[in-house]
Amino acid sequence: MKERHITADVVFVPPEQGGRAEPPQDLNSGAYRPHLHVEKLRQGEWNPEETNDASDYLGVSFTGGPKATECAELYRVRLALPYGVDYSALVKGCTFTIREGSTAVGFGVVIEGIQ
Repeated sequence: MKERHITADVVFVPPEQGGRAEPPQDLNSGAYRPHLHVEKLRQGEWNPEETNDASDYLGVSFTGGPKATECAELYRVRLALPYGVDYSALVKGCTFTIREGSTAVGFGVVIEGIQ
């Protein structure tokens, strides 16, 4: 089966907003494998605790992006969709949080999604 990908713009939130002490580094390696949780993000508001239904977590692998990252900066990344789950929600324009377990460590929007 051909590996599927999407492109997204993402931001990792700082620790004071519930993010990681250090954002993940080397987003090209495929080693960073969080989950995306598709949800409506209201402009100007960050409330990652509003929705946390584990059944909607979509496992991804970061396979393209910067080697070094900082919190609160916007990055364009490439995400592999490696599992046999329904990724159809990841269409262009959809918003999501980046989750490590139940913790939301970032958010983003799909730029090039599932066809």
